[in-house]
Amino acid sequence: MNRNIGILFGVLAYADSAVANDIPVETTITGHSSNGFELRFRPLVCERGMLAFPCDPRGRVDLNAVSDRTKNDYLFARAMVGREYAVPVLQQLP
Repeated sequence: MNRNIGILFGVLAYADSAVANDIPVETTITGHSSNGFELRFRPLVCERGMLAFPCDPRGRVDLNAVSDRTKNDYLFARAMVGREYAVPVLQQLP
């Protein structure tokens, strides 16, 4: 079983890659990180889709390398962890 670990605010989140891949993506960031990782925020609210952001192997998103809209979406998702989004999961891209 392939398990991936997400780390944010000192919290670990474990998810099967199959589960993470079956969630519709509301925002997919083009031009993925050259490291081949994504930080994925799964929705807790049915009306929202998953948000995914390119990141390094430690789950850090380079806010200087993304557009203003992407930066705003990322900061919103982080602020809404526990309300509208689950703790993010670090996913290695194929």
